[in-house]
Amino acid sequence: MDNAAALFIDGPVHEGHGDRAALVTPSGPVTYASLQRLTDRAAHGLRALGVEPEQRVAIRLPDGPAWAATFFGAIKLGAVAVPINTRLAPAALGTVLARMAETMERTKELRESVRSALIYPTILVFVAVASVMVLLVFVVPQFQTTFAQAGKALPIPTQIVIVAGTFLRNWWWALIPAAVLAVIWFRRRGRTPAVRRLRDTRMLRMPSSSVIAK
Repeated sequence: MDNAAALFIDGPVHEGHGDRAALVTPSGPVTYASLQRLTDRAAHGLRALGVEPEQRVAIRLPDGPAWAATFFGAIKLGAVAVPINTRLAPAALGTVLARMAETMERTKELRESVRSALIYPTILVFVAVASVMVLLVFVVPQFQTTFAQAGKALPIPTQIVIVAGTFLRNWWWALIPAAVLAVIWFRRRGRTPAVRRLRDTRMLRMPSSSVIAK
């Protein structure tokens, strides 16, 4: 997944700069390769604790390799890293954690409401596509025989419908791998930073998204 961890940690290592200093600490420099190992270990540890993508991870650590590894490990996992000032008083820390929990609950409720709202349109689209396919495969051939017996030239739209029905009857199996390949291509394409930025910009410009963002 292309994110900040891949850019700032994995990128230099893949480019052959793993032996260069990524952090300079009082005990000595920490190379990109060492930081990558620490980041991977932190990501595995967070995953073992049950952290899932898009969840928030509060980080209350002093500046150093452990902080950087936990921060980028959460990002590599797909979670949202939330650094917390170590100088916060216990009372203030409790307020911050309470607000984080409230935000997570609101995000969860919003996600569930969006999923519930999309169920009905998804069913409608599925039924519509299935109905069209049934018409093209089973109903259109009946009219095709009638048109052939009439011996008259068919309008172009009718010819297109007949060709589509013939294609579905003979090549329906090709639609399955084509759909799988299309989904894979769109998912990989959607992970690129440029496409994600364009998609998120368009979504934020939608009226409903603008209200939510405010």
